[in-house]
Amino acid sequence: MTNAKIPSFFPDVNTSKKLLALLGWDKIHAQDPSGKIGCVARMEYNQKIYWAVNGAPSDVNNPADNAEKIDILESVLINYCKNAIIVHLDTTKTNINLTEKIIDPKIYFPHAKKTVLLTQYQAACKNSSPPQDKIEVRHFSCCERKLIEAVSNPQKDSFKIDVLKPPCELCLAAKEYLNNPNFQLNYANWWLVKAYDELHHLGLV
Repeated sequence: MTNAKIPSFFPDVNTSKKLLALLGWDKIHAQDPSGKIGCVARMEYNQKIYWAVNGAPSDVNNPADNAEKIDILESVLINYCKNAIIVHLDTTKTNINLTEKIIDPKIYFPHAKKTVLLTQYQAACKNSSPPQDKIEVRHFSCCERKLIEAVSNPQKDSFKIDVLKPPCELCLAAKEYLNNPNFQLNYANWWLVKAYDELHHLGLV
C-alpha cells in the first residue's frame, strides 16, 4: 500500500511555482481577490484536461456545490484553457459555457474496502432520527476526489492530478483504496511559496 503515500519529494519553491503557473493560480486569484476558492486541481486523462475547485454543500436538502466558485473558475478557463472540462457536483447549475461533468463524490475507506457517496450520506442524514440538516462539508469537498470520479476506471486507468495543496488524509485514503500505479498525484507546496514570497519581499530570504 505504499502507493498511497504523499510523494516522497518535498516540492521546493521553484517546482511549486511551476505547478502554480500550470494551475493558473495567479489568474484565479486575480478573479477571486476575497479568496473564496481555497484549492484548485487539474487532471490529465484520455488526452483531456479536467478541472475542479474545492467545495461541497452543507445543507442536506441543497444539492448545490458552490456556484460562485464555479463561475470564477469558468471565467478564468474560458480564456486560459478553453477545452477544459469542469467537474462539479452542482446539479442546479446549468449555465456553464465550457464542457462540464457532474459527479457524485465519495469517501473511500481502504481498511473496510468500502466507499460512501455524497447522495448516500445525504439520504442517511434525512432518514436519521432525528433528521440531520447539516453534513460535514470536508468529507466531500476535495478537488482530487471530485476529479477521480470523472475517471471511468480509476483503479486501472492512467491519469495524473496536479493540485494546489498537499492531499489531505481523505484523499490519501482514496489513493490507497484505488492502489493504482498509473495514478500520479502531484502537489504544490503552496504555503512554502506564500511564506517565501512574503519574506523575500521583506529582504529576509
